[in-house]
Amino acid sequence: MPDAHIRGFRPGDEPVLYEICLRTGDAGRDATGQYVDPRVLGHVYVGPFLALVPEHVHVLDTGGTAVGYALGAADTARFEVECERRWWPPLRECYPDPAAVPPEERSPDQEMAHLIHHPETTPRAVTDRFPAHLHINLLPVVQR
Repeated sequence: MPDAHIRGFRPGDEPVLYEICLRTGDAGRDATGQYVDPRVLGHVYVGPFLALVPEHVHVLDTGGTAVGYALGAADTARFEVECERRWWPPLRECYPDPAAVPPEERSPDQEMAHLIHHPETTPRAVTDRFPAHLHINLLPVVQR
C-alpha cells in the first residue's frame, strides 16, 4: 500500500471524491461508463456530506492524491431532514423524477434520479439505537 495518511476534507476535494464514488460505485468496482452523467452517483452518496457535514468527511491521501474517503453523519435522522430541506430540492430541478418509468426499465441515471426525488430514510427504530452512520470507499490501490 502506498504511504497514506488521513486528513480532513478541504475545499477543492469535491471532484476527486465524486470520482472515487464513481470508481467504486458498482459494489466496490468501477462504475465508470454505467452513468450518462458521471456526477449523479456522487450527488446522491457524497455531495450531501460535503455540503451539510463537512466536519465528518475524511480523506485518505497518498502524497497529494486522494485514494479514499470516510464520510458520515453523527445524527442520521437530522442529516436526512437537512438533506430534504437543503440538498435534494435544487437537484430535483436538474434531474426529472422517473416515476413514470417502471423500476425494471430505469437506467442507472434514472435510478439515482429516483433516489433524489424519493430518498430512502432510516427507520426510527434503527436511528434510536444507532444514531450515526458512515460510508467508506477506497480505490483498489489501497484496498485490502
